[in-house]
Amino acid sequence: MKTRREQLAYMTGLVEYSGDPGLEAAYQFGERNGIKENIHVGIHQKGEQKAEWLMGQLMNLKLVKNKKKIEVPYLIVFHHTINTCMKFLHGEEK
Repeated sequence: MKTRREQLAYMTGLVEYSGDPGLEAAYQFGERNGIKENIHVGIHQKGEQKAEWLMGQLMNLKLVKNKKKIEVPYLIVFHHTINTCMKFLHGEEK
């Protein structure tokens, strides 16, 4: 099993660069590896939950996307989530 950070990077890359099929692939990856929407609850102490929370948000966006009606709020949340994920990943590189 990869680290949560590696899982986040993988899922973020799929979502960012692969469009709809990538979003589905990221969701399936999460399911296959036991990543759940609220995986951070009870697993880590406070302050160590960023990766799990962000992965959960990506999977929640998948559920919104399945409504087949993309609206401006969805796009704002989608892009904000991707930006937050990338900021988190780049912040860990320092």
